Amino acid sequence: MLFIERARHDDDPWSGNLGFPGGKVEETDDGERQAAERETREEIGLDLASARCLGRLSDIAGAHLPVRVSCFVYGLPPSPMVITPGDEVRTIYWVPLTDLRAPERHMSTPVRFSGSMLTAPTIRILEPGNTPLWGITYRLVMQFLEVLGLLPLSTPSSPAVP
Repeated sequence: MLFIERARHDDDPWSGNLGFPGGKVEETDDGERQAAERETREEIGLDLASARCLGRLSDIAGAHLPVRVSCFVYGLPPSPMVITPGDEVRTIYWVPLTDLRAPERHMSTPVRFSGSMLTAPTIRILEPGNTPLWGITYRLVMQFLEVLGLLPLSTPSSPAVP
């Protein structure tokens, strides 16, 4: 599964967080799917025209901001793809599904959001000490794993330091 680490910007509430390419629907977009494809092209240079849209997950409302996120799942062709992060993206990560469902990677972790600290369910997809996967993206990943019947065997129970 492809994740991005967002570049750090003072005016971005998700600055530095892990997530998927995406953004808001523009007037020129013909709906959420076209917006997702446009944003992916703009943020990481990946044209999804040759990809297969496998479906759409259920929309998720933000817990701390008034947003609604739509997520589309694509299967990519096996040939090498050129992915080039734009200025909104710091780094791109490919994470195997086995890592996403490994119980030892699931934990409750203190995270910073909009200047406040809160404890949230997370997945450690990078080395310890790096930003964990949490929030809306965490909820979308868990929804995807549930659809595939691949939920981890345990759930976050105790706080851990990322």
